[in-house]
Amino acid sequence: MTQRRELTREEAGTFEIKTGASVYVIDTLAATAVRVPVRERPGPDFDAAAALRRNQELIRLIDIRACAVGVPMVLLLDVRRDGIVTLRRTTIVESIRRLRTSSASSHTRRGQKEA
Repeated sequence: MTQRRELTREEAGTFEIKTGASVYVIDTLAATAVRVPVRERPGPDFDAAAALRRNQELIRLIDIRACAVGVPMVLLLDVRRDGIVTLRRTTIVESIRRLRTSSASSHTRRGQKEA
């Protein structure tokens, strides 16, 4: 499990991104993201951040616009499941860690729709 400073959409694998209000697990080959809010109250924006739609559900990842330690992460997601893209901006990214390298043959390739 490797610590990193930045993540781009082109990097293959599954990554854990910790922010001030949540933990995201992003699989770049399967093009999915899952958000789990933290239980502690990290700051004044916690209540709003904790109540995002589809917490703890698999969401189709469209793009990673920004993901680096020390700045907010910016994702494009299909939260509504209707093709209308949602821009999600997180609290400050605290850490990025590779969980595993994915095999392209076992995942949906980028650009394909989920079954």
